[in-house]
Amino acid sequence: MERQYMYIKAIAEQGSILKAAERMYVTPSALSKHVQKMESALGVKLFDRVGKKFVLTYPGERYLYWQERMLALRENMDEEMDGLANARRGRLRVGLQVSDSKLMLRCVLPVFYQEFPGIKLELYEDSSRIIRGLLEDNVIDFAVLFDYKLGETIRKHMLIPSNRVLVVPKGSPVEKKAVRRDDFPYPWIDLRELKDEKFIVPLPNQHISSGFDEFREECGFELQEAVQAKFLETRLTCAAQGLGITYADDHIIMANFSMERLTLLSYGRYNKVERRVIAYNRDHYMGRAHRRLIELYDQAYENLLPGAARGKRTRLLRETGEETPHGSDAGWGRYQCVFLEGDALCFAY
Repeated sequence: MERQYMYIKAIAEQGSILKAAERMYVTPSALSKHVQKMESALGVKLFDRVGKKFVLTYPGERYLYWQERMLALRENMDEEMDGLANARRGRLRVGLQVSDSKLMLRCVLPVFYQEFPGIKLELYEDSSRIIRGLLEDNVIDFAVLFDYKLGETIRKHMLIPSNRVLVVPKGSPVEKKAVRRDDFPYPWIDLRELKDEKFIVPLPNQHISSGFDEFREECGFELQEAVQAKFLETRLTCAAQGLGITYADDHIIMANFSMERLTLLSYGRYNKVERRVIAYNRDHYMGRAHRRLIELYDQAYENLLPGAARGKRTRLLRETGEETPHGSDAGWGRYQCVFLEGDALCFAY
């Protein structure tokens, strides 16, 4: 189509079959036959002959107009595809729970935009239930979620599990009752020591309140609820002000709140973990920018924990057959498990 356009354009500019043929390095008879063939295919006359000069008809003018537009669009498309292939431009749509968004804003995006300044990022912040629906409907590219059972089209990249912990004011009498144990990442408190303490809890209709209900059952006594609050930051602020004890995951606490006035305590018969994943559609195109953003979030999530807490976790993190990035530009690989040994992240293929 481009060559056909160039033939018609040359005749229009030269006003002559002979001169256009010389310019296009074809014979006049071949060019004349080409014009006849084009007019027959289009069903319109492209040129009028005025004396010895060939002049475009109105249909001929419109033909050149649309051909020029199509060529410009093709050039724009090629340029954009090249930019996308080389991650110079594009769009990423990420779903986050509100409690996860600060980690993205503080630790991930500054580094990401240094490497990919032309990428437009759309952040969808909502409840885990809403974010999961957006992912399954392909409205977003990937999401940070609790490790739910997701649809068959969704793949999961496991993040390092969070520890479920109690949060108390730094220097409080409760903190002084805690003891160090090798099988827990934080000082351990016997729940029986908390019978007379006040608690800061989520609202009863919140999704996370089900996890708090499990904690309530494990305590074996009626909790004295001093405050009910929807947002984690509110509950942590109340704890920092000495209004009571609250409950959350260590990663989320450290991503959302300064630890200057808070202490984290382990509890129970064994260390409890909450698993989060980065989930994405199996058939969704994962470009270099997508993979790098996931890698940066994974690194930031791991680095939230103090070295001591990370070093005590040597456990299976990912199941056989899942895909994950390994190395900054290595793409996606399969492995059997990932575990922590000291402060090193180890892959077993």
